[in-house]
Amino acid sequence: MPKQTIKTEHAPAAIGPYSQAVVSKGLLFTSGQLPIDPATGKIPGGSIEELAHMVFRNLEAIAKAAGSHTGRYLASALGRSASSDAATRRSA
Repeated sequence: MPKQTIKTEHAPAAIGPYSQAVVSKGLLFTSGQLPIDPATGKIPGGSIEELAHMVFRNLEAIAKAAGSHTGRYLASALGRSASSDAATRRSA
């Protein structure tokens, strides 16, 4: 089964030679999602929770473009360099 590249205007555009997502063998793969507002192309100010929610809204838009939804996630990981935000990241 060939892989399918996913692209939507409702999530930030991929940078460089990358794609927003790829579907292969019925699985949707995304990577390196940032909290970028697709309307402005910028990272909005806000708390770690607000930024995490922006990432997940973008992922929802990508999943929808692929004919899926975020309720079907197998795994996700959220990272940030400041270790002081660890408890907040887990709650987001």
